[in-house]
Amino acid sequence: MTAREPETCAQHSFEVALISHQIALIGKIKFKRSYDPSLITLAALYHEASESGGVGDIPSPLKYYNPELTEQIKKLKVR
Repeated sequence: MTAREPETCAQHSFEVALISHQIALIGKIKFKRSYDPSLITLAALYHEASESGGVGDIPSPLKYYNPELTEQIKKLKVR
């Protein structure tokens, strides 16, 4: 997510899904990869779902700064 302007989790997830789909198509068409762009897009669309269970979006540098904090955050996530 960007710090330049406000962005919702839905906007972020949608943009990630679009970019992931484009990259996957390039890989499949140009580089003859065998993966499914649709599945990659779906995974990208839901990539923030684990942080929507009350934890919210936590910046990666903070999330992984302290191993104990990382473990506690993982316990809070919806599975």
